[in-house]
Amino acid sequence: MDEFQLGMYFEVLVRGMLAGGRVVRKAQRDAWTDGVSGVEQKPLDKTYVTAVDRAAEAEIMSAITEYGRGLPEGLRVRGEEGSTAGTGDYQLVFDPLDGTSEFLLGGVNSTTGGGILDPEGRLIAACTVCPATGTVVLTP
Repeated sequence: MDEFQLGMYFEVLVRGMLAGGRVVRKAQRDAWTDGVSGVEQKPLDKTYVTAVDRAAEAEIMSAITEYGRGLPEGLRVRGEEGSTAGTGDYQLVFDPLDGTSEFLLGGVNSTTGGGILDPEGRLIAACTVCPATGTVVLTP
């Protein structure tokens, strides 16, 4: 893979994580006044998922798939709730709301994060957004 292609993948990753982070940040502000709705416990691992998780995932998928004229060639996307897009040997994987329990308790340490994996499954780039503080950490 050349640097240009990797740069395109990284741009898609960052755009997606920022889009998801905006959804989570808005939900954090709303939750302080309105509470959190749509809370369910996952049957396999007993962790929580909320309407915010789902809305952030949908926004991330939208931002990623609408990038330019669609996904860059060779990139496959996988979200936490099973949403997928694209085909290819490289994967963009993400968690729209990492730290759902922290989010439910009103904490500020939840994040929106994702990474790009090479064909062997090695992490080659990552982006983490802390919606409450606006902090963005990039690891190219």
